[in-house]
Amino acid sequence: MARQEQCITLDEVWGNLLNGIEQLFQFQTIRYSKWMLLYTYIFDYCTKNSDVNAADLYEKLRDYLRNYLENLCQSNTTLPDQEILEFYTHQWKKYCISCKILHGICSYIHRHYIKRAINAGNTNIRETYPVTNIFAIYPTLLPLYYLDGHGNVAASAERNQEKIDAETIRNIIQTYITSPINQHGSGSDTRSQILNVYQEYFEDQFLQDTQEFYRQKATIYLQRNSVMDYLSMIHQYFDEEVHRAVEYLHPSSVQNLTRKLEEVLIIEQLQSINAEAKILVHDEKIQG
Repeated sequence: MARQEQCITLDEVWGNLLNGIEQLFQFQTIRYSKWMLLYTYIFDYCTKNSDVNAADLYEKLRDYLRNYLENLCQSNTTLPDQEILEFYTHQWKKYCISCKILHGICSYIHRHYIKRAINAGNTNIRETYPVTNIFAIYPTLLPLYYLDGHGNVAASAERNQEKIDAETIRNIIQTYITSPINQHGSGSDTRSQILNVYQEYFEDQFLQDTQEFYRQKATIYLQRNSVMDYLSMIHQYFDEEVHRAVEYLHPSSVQNLTRKLEEVLIIEQLQSINAEAKILVHDEKIQG
């Protein structure tokens, strides 16, 4: 294949790249010859120009992915809960495949510009694949957009004995936890960031909803049943919730969930538990 004319300006190289990138994210097949051509555009541009220009190209790639995800989210906000979860699962799988291909095309930027920027002390650049760095900066755009609004709805439905698509819920949460940034990030900072985002945008709301659900359940149950019966039910509540957490959530959620359940089911109910315990002790003394 004849060598293509080198792209001199950012607009030139981006104009040539954009067609191939859009082809990727419309989930069309891209031939190896096209893949190599796009890689060559980037290689020639970055080796001919300074790191400043490489940074501009890096920003172009990042902004494209950010806008793509924003538009994708905004175009599907009116779908019913189940449909939006299924839509997310389908789109996420295709998106990850496209990102892996795009990473190969952009690998020169990662190997050279990003590493030099990190070594120079640039704290705005992370040692992740340039195409997946979008998750480090805008981590809630695609996966947690759906989890925040719909994942907790599914958990609440299951607690109320309503039928849900458990496999879809499991896949959504697991694909987020094992997203490209988690797979390819090289340091503990990246893994910590993934967990922080997961906790902030999903787990915190999940735990809050769980506490409120069992706060109401405990109040109603104690009004209708004895404390002894209530103490027996606590074991069942714990088993159900821990099983759900192990089945769907990040392992770190189990400990946080257990702590919240202890607060709402035991600590907040101590007054009622102690009051009936005193009555039982008093009655036992009288009978004795």
